Amino acid sequence: MKIKLLVILFILNSALSSSNEIVMAESDFLLLVGKFHPVAKQAQLQIDIGRSNLLRAGGAFDPFISAQYSNKIYEDKSYYEIINSGLKIPIWFGPDINFGYEKSAGNYLNPERNLPNQGLLSAGIKMPLGQGLFIDNRRAAFRQAEIFGKLSEVEQVRILADLYFSAVSAYWDWSADYSILKLSTEILSVANERYEGIRQSFFQGDIPAIDTVEAYLQILNLDINLQSARNEFVSSSLYLSNFLWNENMIPMEINDNLIPDTNSELTLRPVNEILPLTQNIDSLIAIHPELQVYSLKLEELAVERRLKLEYLKPKLDLKYDYLNNAGNVFPNEIFPDQNFKVELDFNMPVFLRQGRGELQLTDIKIIEAELQFEAKKLELLNKVNSYLNEISILYQQFSLFSQALENYRILLEGEQIKFNAGESSLFLLNSRENSLLNANIKQIELFTKINTKIGALRWSLGTIGRVQ
Repeated sequence: MKIKLLVILFILNSALSSSNEIVMAESDFLLLVGKFHPVAKQAQLQIDIGRSNLLRAGGAFDPFISAQYSNKIYEDKSYYEIINSGLKIPIWFGPDINFGYEKSAGNYLNPERNLPNQGLLSAGIKMPLGQGLFIDNRRAAFRQAEIFGKLSEVEQVRILADLYFSAVSAYWDWSADYSILKLSTEILSVANERYEGIRQSFFQGDIPAIDTVEAYLQILNLDINLQSARNEFVSSSLYLSNFLWNENMIPMEINDNLIPDTNSELTLRPVNEILPLTQNIDSLIAIHPELQVYSLKLEELAVERRLKLEYLKPKLDLKYDYLNNAGNVFPNEIFPDQNFKVELDFNMPVFLRQGRGELQLTDIKIIEAELQFEAKKLELLNKVNSYLNEISILYQQFSLFSQALENYRILLEGEQIKFNAGESSLFLLNSRENSLLNANIKQIELFTKINTKIGALRWSLGTIGRVQ
């Protein structure tokens, strides 16, 4: 597969013509699209965005170093000189570990600033006992960033799914136009051979001149059809080229050496190979990127609701610092009940109106997201059933047209035998030929429509962007 892709890329990048044709199957085409298309690369950026958000949210738990220096001298008097530095280490489950160093000197210090000459060391903890004990802003932000990371992966799948779906439709349109062009070319070639034979018969006096006119009109009509088919093929080739880029982000164009897979052109997969795609519709629908977006949104809102509930609690923070003379960093004895500083911070709104209002708004958001989830799920289920029904009907039509096509072929062969025996007219022969041509084109269009609908079914099941 890798070697084949390299060959296809070489042909797309090469301006030289070659007599060797390379078949580009649907799987080869989609692999190229997934590797090099700008939208596919844009989808990868969603993952990078998710990682960047998680990195940013993790910054709330980074250790934090601080330092302040203050000095006042006036009229040769040292009023004060104060040094204050510290290290804060946030802990995941809520508290902050603090380390500090303070030193002060001067003639006009506040009494609370009177410290040992070598300074004062401190080590302590700040612990939330009420609001923030189980969850706080930084933990909620980090959890939501994790959910956003999953959402970025889902967004990547969604973007790729839409891209693949558009690419599949373009590929089968291109394949159909190629098949119709090839068919039109072959039939025109047969008509030209017949015309030459009829001319020879006319010159030999075996048939009237009007038959040469009839044969030439058939050539003109078939040539018009060929020009139309060639125009459609060029248009679909140019549109397909929109999906083809190389590794250097340079757009490429389909050339004459690259053709669709025509070996299995009109061979449909058995229905029982498609039905397993839908054996567990509910479980497959559940992984559809559009539904996963709502699921992750509900997870995010659950975190938000938990945080809003936490805001209804009173704020009660306890801070304790053990103090030690900086001149004796490693004392023989430690007296945590003698050398310390403790703070207790309590506050609580009386009516809790802001907290209750924010909680109600979050509950409304959750209900709204749940309703959107159910509506989208029903929409996707209906799409799946609709595509299944269409595919089933198209399969039946394809089977009927295959039978009709064989009968058209038998009629043409019979008419040719009768014409050679002088028992039929060129008009009837041309009519049989045109009927066979139209039936062939109709079968090609049905085949294309079936493969496009299968792609749509895979999209509605949420699998088209996952199997590449």
